[in-house]
Amino acid sequence: MAELSKYQKQLSKEGVCVLTNIIPEDLLFLLSTYFQKREFEKRLILQDTASEFTLKEGPANDKLTAFFNQKKIHNLFSDITGEKIRYITQRLYYNTIETVPLGWHIDTREDHTKTDRIAALRLELSDSPYTGGQFEIEMAKDKKLLFPQLEYGQAIIFKIEKDFQHRVTQVESGIRKSLNLFICK
Repeated sequence: MAELSKYQKQLSKEGVCVLTNIIPEDLLFLLSTYFQKREFEKRLILQDTASEFTLKEGPANDKLTAFFNQKKIHNLFSDITGEKIRYITQRLYYNTIETVPLGWHIDTREDHTKTDRIAALRLELSDSPYTGGQFEIEMAKDKKLLFPQLEYGQAIIFKIEKDFQHRVTQVESGIRKSLNLFICK
């Protein structure tokens, strides 16, 4: 519980924090099997200006959605964010030199309507080295935070707010694998 309290204080104060040892090993293993099965398709985003490879719709995607919408998972993220969680959406994806990174953005809905998303989480799933793919956060256009590559199984959680943008730079070599969660109130 002390760890969760630390995460909540850091997220509240700084808007971002790195989480370690929060995802169980069996879930990390399950996620890695999805990458081995290659059940992905190229997805164009933001009026076709960026791309990524996302897990195809179907049983694997449904299983992940069900897992992240269990009461115990909602309670975990309620403890970290200090908000009551209604639901969590997820996107399992990877980037290579073939994909085009999304520039600076806020994780609102694609139509930019008012969102119920309060935080996003990125879980590092790359089990082999890659270069590029740097995760960057910019707060109120005056303070840029650069994050070193996370280690396999580490996650970063950050608030979704108007003055809190982020991006991932172009992957230069290797494959950058991630799970993104959008935590909603």
